[in-house]
Amino acid sequence: MMNALKAEDGTRLTKRFDMERRIKEYYTSLFASKSVVPLVEDNREEDEMPPILISEVRTAVQSLKADKAPGPDGITNEALKFGGYELWKIIAKLFNECLENEDIPTQWKQSLTIIIPKKGDREDLKNYRPIALLPTIYKLFTKVLVNRMTRQLDEQQPREQAGFRSGFSTIDHLQVINQILERTKECKIPLCMVFVDYEKAFDSIEINAVINALVRQNIPKKYIRTLVNINTGCSTSFRLFNNNIAIPINRGVRQGDTISPKLFTAALEDVFRTLSWENRGIMVDGELLTHLHLADDIVLFAYNVKTVAEMLKELNEASRRMTNVPVKTSI
Repeated sequence: MMNALKAEDGTRLTKRFDMERRIKEYYTSLFASKSVVPLVEDNREEDEMPPILISEVRTAVQSLKADKAPGPDGITNEALKFGGYELWKIIAKLFNECLENEDIPTQWKQSLTIIIPKKGDREDLKNYRPIALLPTIYKLFTKVLVNRMTRQLDEQQPREQAGFRSGFSTIDHLQVINQILERTKECKIPLCMVFVDYEKAFDSIEINAVINALVRQNIPKKYIRTLVNINTGCSTSFRLFNNNIAIPINRGVRQGDTISPKLFTAALEDVFRTLSWENRGIMVDGELLTHLHLADDIVLFAYNVKTVAEMLKELNEASRRMTNVPVKTSI
């Protein structure tokens, strides 16, 4: 239970009405579109889209974790698993209707959001992570979609990206960084590293930036149109003092959605492809290494401060221009 929140000017709010108003103001601003990211023209031909099979629904259901809180629909993962073939058959029919119409029921666009404290002052909303409790049946639908798109999206990711990918691990990147530190120290080679984090990454990215990335990475047009529509007209409710505080969502990919990590890393890769870093970075085993990243956590490499500062500036400018998400750094 929150006992107090800080207003934007630092004033301490302790009254229920003031705290509810602060949450509404803060998250309405966070989820509001801040800039217009123009959509790229998509002149590709339509791909033939196979219907969603019962086996695809079964695979998605079997991957669901147990003991997870249900969303607004009240459906638990256990209920979907115990429903068996006859239920999965009905769900497959429903999902095919959604794919045919390239949209989802309005109820699926509504969520409940809880906020989880991170490090720092617990009276400052910036130090909370919003997690959306989405309708379980909606998450199953996006799970089916992401299962269809994963191979194609992963093929577009470079080896420097280890986030949200099967067969890749944070430990691998940490070992690479340790080896770089050991070798440069042993050989007395100068090394500069900048650690980059995207502020409110999932919540702040403009949906048009995601769509542009999917077009450039050749995701079928029907999937893209469906994703546009399911991210249009969304809203969430925060519960404080047993009152629901409704907030419209006009940007970002939703925390807690199975498809969001893939969408974000696709957009991030779109940013990196615009950077001309052919002569930047450091040599590792005869190859040039400019960066490593795990989802939205990135480390840049260079031999001197001037070069790594230029790389950081270029990354920040490209990120703001293409996604409207600024970066935070530590050297």
